[in-house]
Amino acid sequence: MKNILKLLRYASMEIKSEWGHLNRVIMHRPGTEITYAMLAPKPFLFERPFNYSIANKEHQNLEDTLRENGVKVDLLENLIVDEAEKKASFRQKLEEKIMALVNFYGTMESVEEAKKDMEKNIKYVDPLSLFQALIMEPSIDLKEY
Repeated sequence: MKNILKLLRYASMEIKSEWGHLNRVIMHRPGTEITYAMLAPKPFLFERPFNYSIANKEHQNLEDTLRENGVKVDLLENLIVDEAEKKASFRQKLEEKIMALVNFYGTMESVEEAKKDMEKNIKYVDPLSLFQALIMEPSIDLKEY
């Protein structure tokens, strides 16, 4: 994730003190990844489970308040999706990051096959799905039935 933010390089967003004026901010709306955090809060740095619906409304209120006060709010999802659609080099780095993040578990043969399939198919995955994979950092258990 840090690498993706570095790629965006929003130098104009820098603020050097708590009393400085905030003109622009990047935010991430909590999504499906929160479901996993509710099942096991501590590894996700939450003290306990919480009501996602209420938290999501609070987040939206914060976005609205910032906008009402003249702050340009960019959503991380939109920035990454737009950049991946516009620049092939950015999309390639995004794909590489996801290829490194996804973990497969199973027999050596099934893991190798899954990795080859992902490598072959990732170019067909839409930018929004790539972003969601980046946020989720999935691990895939290749069960045999």
